[in-house]
Amino acid sequence: MKKTLLLSSFTILLILSCTRSRDDVNDPTGNTEVSKNNHQQDFALNNLKLDAATVKGWLSNENVQNVVFTFFSKDLISIGSNMTLSAYAYEKNGASMPVPVLLEISSKSSLQLQPDITLPNNMVTISKIRRMVSNESGVVDFDYLLFEPKYYTLQSNTYISYNITPYKNGEPISNAASLVSGGEGGTNPSPPADPWP
Repeated sequence: MKKTLLLSSFTILLILSCTRSRDDVNDPTGNTEVSKNNHQQDFALNNLKLDAATVKGWLSNENVQNVVFTFFSKDLISIGSNMTLSAYAYEKNGASMPVPVLLEISSKSSLQLQPDITLPNNMVTISKIRRMVSNESGVVDFDYLLFEPKYYTLQSNTYISYNITPYKNGEPISNAASLVSGGEGGTNPSPPADPWP
């Protein structure tokens, strides 16, 4: 009898929980029902850091051809402020290296987001990265690459891509980017860009 009563009580609770409005969510701080509208937050992208050790590791591997960046959030509740990129280095045969690299959040981007934008994968060739961190004497001394989001428009479509700048001691290295033509020092949205042309 007790088992039947417990089972009946559990069934009633299950039905009640399933019939709650989808517009209601639990407030994690007070366990009270609140509207999802109260949880809306402004969505912002971040400026991101990729450490020099990772970059130099890719440059020293003659098989690495491209790096593909996917958008990543560790906690979807905080997706409005914690969006970063996960980097996958791909070799010439199309195989990715086993462990992706998560870029560090440096600061909030000042880019004002507009409606109807696409958050695609982004890619950059390893040869372009090499030009970004090199001058006539070879690879320069740098601490990290800074990724800053920007708009990339192709025909009627607008995408998010990233400018990439090498930094040393918190300052951009201007001479390193001199081997990259103006406007070419960044990622390409993929698609439309093909990582394996």
